[in-house]
Amino acid sequence: RALEHFTDLYDIKRTVVHTQHFKPDWLVNYFGALSVDDSLECLKAMLQANIRQNLQIVVQIASKYHEQLTTTALIDLFESFKSYEGLFYFLGAIVNFSQEPEVHFKYIQAATRTGQIKEVERICRESNCYEAERVKNFLKEAKLADQLPLIIVCDRHNMVHDLVLYLYRNQLQKYIEVFVQKVNSNRLPIVVGGLLDVDCSEDAIKQLIMNTRGKFDIDELVEEVEKRN
Repeated sequence: RALEHFTDLYDIKRTVVHTQHFKPDWLVNYFGALSVDDSLECLKAMLQANIRQNLQIVVQIASKYHEQLTTTALIDLFESFKSYEGLFYFLGAIVNFSQEPEVHFKYIQAATRTGQIKEVERICRESNCYEAERVKNFLKEAKLADQLPLIIVCDRHNMVHDLVLYLYRNQLQKYIEVFVQKVNSNRLPIVVGGLLDVDCSEDAIKQLIMNTRGKFDIDELVEEVEKRN
C-alpha cells in the first residue's frame, strides 16, 4: 500500500481517487490520519475523478469524520458537485443526532430534490430543529406533487392561515380537505376563516364543514365567521 508511505498531498490525491484498489474500511480509516484540509482536498479529488464510482465511499468518510471536517464544509463539498444524492445519504447518516438547523434544512432540501418525499414528510413531522419559516418557503417553491410536508410544517408551527391562502390560490383545494379531514380537524375554524378571506364560495365552505368528521370547536368556528361579517 504505497498510499501509507506518501506524505505529499499531490501523490496522495493522485492515488486515493482510485478507490477500487482499496478496501473501503481501510480507506475510511486512512482518512483519520490526514489533516482536515488534506482530507477535504482528497474528497474533492475523489468526486472530481469519478463521482459515480467514488460517491459511496466519500459519503462514508464524510459521515465518520463530519465533526472534525465540519458539516458546513462537507455540505459545501457535495453542493459544489450538485450531488443531492450524496447530500441526502451524508446528512441522512447524521440528521437524527444533529441539533443544527442547517443540517435539518439541507436534508429536507436534498430529500426533496432526490424524490424521497416520505423522508421529507418524516423530518417535517419529527424534527424540532429546522427553521419553520425557511422550510415552509422552500416547500412552497418546490411545488411538490404531494403537499403533505407543507401541511405538516404549517400545522405544527401555527402557520395555517398562510397555508390556506397558498393552497387556495394555487388551485390545491383538495389538500385543504386532506388537512382538516385527515391531518387535524381542530384547525377547521382557522381554515374556514382563511377561505372567507379569499372569497371562497359559501357552498364550498359548507361542504367542507359537513365533510369534516373529526372534532373541532364550534364556538371558535362561529367566532371566525363573525369576525368577517
